[in-house]
Amino acid sequence: TCALPIFVGQPVIVDNRPGASQMIGAQLAAKSPPDGYTLFFGSVTSLAINVSAQKDLPYDPLKDFAPVTFCFSTPLYLVTNINLPTTSVKELIALAKSRPAGLTFASGGPGSSTHLAAELFRSMTGANIVHVPYKGSAPAMTDVMAGHVDFMFEGGGINYVRDGKVRGLAVTSLKRSVNAPNMPTMNEAGVAGYEAAIWFGIVAPIATPRPLVQIGRAHV
Repeated sequence: TCALPIFVGQPVIVDNRPGASQMIGAQLAAKSPPDGYTLFFGSVTSLAINVSAQKDLPYDPLKDFAPVTFCFSTPLYLVTNINLPTTSVKELIALAKSRPAGLTFASGGPGSSTHLAAELFRSMTGANIVHVPYKGSAPAMTDVMAGHVDFMFEGGGINYVRDGKVRGLAVTSLKRSVNAPNMPTMNEAGVAGYEAAIWFGIVAPIATPRPLVQIGRAHV
């Protein structure tokens, strides 16, 4: 329902602008005409993390956007290439520590939620891991599946686990996910206290007339 247009009955054109930890798409949306026809489907990365993680941010989440609606939040899933010789988080940590060059992990970009989830993993376990950033999570996951990168944290990772394209080791919520009840949490897997999640929401350019924003809130 979050993808419904602000004007009911009109088609929605999705303009994907990947790269730069969602800054490209966010800047474009922030500078778009405030006529109610342009909305931005943002996340914790573009609307919160980038403020602290990025220098010279080309937009201000508070000053450039009017909130329309919160959509959903989800944990991340720690997934590995199926050929990596690990079947648990403890084995992944041990393997990373045993290799002089460490293991590689993919992310949706520097400072993204998927990057920070792995950095939290590094800091809590001492695992020797190397960051490989991509222009979005989709190409990152593609290279994990292809074996070019060893693992990553990804919100949609469970779908690839079900398809047998990656191996799922753990979920980052404190409680097990209803989407993967047999998958342990990071806490259960041995990383005590680990927790990470991402959220998504829709915003409009700040000068969008309030009645249009209210219409959007009523229909998404």
